[in-house]
This record gives sequence, C-alpha cells and structure tokens, in this order.
Amino acid sequence: MKAITSTLFILAIQIGFSQTVTIPDPNFKAALIAHDPVIDINGDGEIQVSEAAALHLALDVAESDISDMTGVEAFVNIKQLYCQKNNLTHVNLTTLSLLQNFIAWQNHLESLDVSQNPDLRTISISGSSLNELDVSNNPNLEDLQIGYNNIGDLELMHNPNLKRITSVGNPHVILDFVKNQNLEFVSLSDLSSLRMINFQNGNNAILDMYVHGNTVLECIQIDPEFVGIIPAEWDVQEGVTFSENCILGLNEQVFSEVEIYPNPVRNQFNVKHSERISLVEIYTISGQKIVQKKGENIQQINVNQLSKGTYLVRIQTQIGKVFTEKIIIK
Repeated sequence: MKAITSTLFILAIQIGFSQTVTIPDPNFKAALIAHDPVIDINGDGEIQVSEAAALHLALDVAESDISDMTGVEAFVNIKQLYCQKNNLTHVNLTTLSLLQNFIAWQNHLESLDVSQNPDLRTISISGSSLNELDVSNNPNLEDLQIGYNNIGDLELMHNPNLKRITSVGNPHVILDFVKNQNLEFVSLSDLSSLRMINFQNGNNAILDMYVHGNTVLECIQIDPEFVGIIPAEWDVQEGVTFSENCILGLNEQVFSEVEIYPNPVRNQFNVKHSERISLVEIYTISGQKIVQKKGENIQQINVNQLSKGTYLVRIQTQIGKVFTEKIIIK
C-alpha cells in the first residue's frame, strides 16, 4: 500500500510539472518561445509549468504586440518583468511575489494590483489609463514612474524607501512626501490640478526637483532650514511660494461644468455634472485629505462630521474629468 501511495504521489508531481501553461495570446506565446534566455527548454513549442518556474531573473516581452498576458502567472520566480510598448489593459502580478521591477510603460493599463508584490523596487507605467494606484503594500518601492495616466489620489505614506518619482499630466491636488525621507529626485510637470506639494520630510538636503507647468500650484512645503535658501538643484516654476507651513489660497475658481450646492454648506451638499461623478474628496486648506467617497453616480456628500471652516473639494467624473472647488461649512 505504501509503495502504491508513493508511486501516485510521484506521478502527481510529474503531471504537475509537465502541465502546459495556457497562453491564449499568440503574440505572447511567440515571444516566450523566442525568448532569450530560452524558456522552451524541451523545444516542443509549448511552455510547461516547470519551464516557466525555471526562469529566475527577467522575463522580457517588450514591443511584441501583446494584448493578453494570461500565462504570466506561471513565472513565479522572476524578479523583473519587461512588457512595455504593448497593448495591455491588464497584467496579473498576484503570483509573482518575488518581482522587483515592473516595466510596463506605453500600454493601456486600466487597473493594476501590486498588493502581492512586497519586493517591488521599480514601477514604470507611464502612458496608460490608470485612475488609481495603491502602493501601500510595497515598502521597498524606490522608483515610481506614473506619467500620463489619470491618477488623482496618490498615497505614499507606506513607501519609506522611495527615491525617485516622475508624474506628468495626472490630476493630483496634493502630493505629500512627508514619510519619504530617502527621496532624492522628483519630476512633476503639467499637473493642472496640483495645488500643493509637501516635501517636509527632514531630509531636503538630498533632494533634487524639477517642478514645471503646474498651472495652479501655489505652495511647496519644505524643511524650515531651507526656506529662503533654495538649493540650485531645485528647478521650480516661477510664482510658487516655498514655506515651512503652506496654507492654500482661497481664490474663487468657477467651473461652468460642475455645480456644488448649497455653498456655504451646513449638513450636506450636492454635486452635479452632465456626466456621472465617481469620486469626491475633501481636503483641508493645509492639504490634508479628510473625506473620500467613491461610487458610480455620487450626488450628495454628508459633512456633519466636519468642523466649521473652508475646505477644498476634488471631483472626478467617470471619464476622468477633474475639478477642484472651494466650500465653506457653517
């Protein structure tokens, strides 16, 4: 009986390792078969589970006209994935727990789950269609490149090792780098909704920044010892105030496309737009986000829990239009 059990166990293992990975996209399959170093070790024109698991460094399928990367889940031991300049809307990274570098710029990514990739050092996804990105489970993240997406809220409080970030054309309102004490370089440009940046992390001495083309940017909060002694490495657009305590201006902004009423507000306010509203956020004047509501068609926000005062409201429609308006709570 023991001999039969052992034989069945060995047979099950052999079957598991000989299983063929399902790869629906012919271009992805062709890129894997032609891959250097060789993945298709037995030369049968298929990728077995064992062959995928044998790849331990980089999988490079860039510029291969791939639309579907189903099958990448089998490459459980890779540390680098290069799939830039394809036609991808989704990549399943949940089984790639050892992944350190994900290079996927110039695709059409609509969502990205990196919650199961704690070793990620680099995320390069510029030129996609992402509305959000959650990097709270990526404590080792060092380099983040997210230009030309539609990412508004960006929470970086759980990324203490972040060294470099590039963002272009995203609808950020506030960017907060208080917990990023290893930050060395930032490039922030053409962020039409950006009102404030907080670099007050206690280590501005190592920081180099490029900040240009952000039309409503008012204030950059920095370490107190650098106020009035701006380093030459800080290339920043004219008209921006450097301060150790930024307070956002209260100039009225009128947007003909969006309505917030009543304003001043007592218990709740309504939001109205010709398109469905999918996200409403409320910020204090100093830039702290205190309310976030997501939905398919938001029309009303309750503010009973907020103190009297002036706040900023960020509104995003389902197709990605973003508006920022001031409200007064009485």
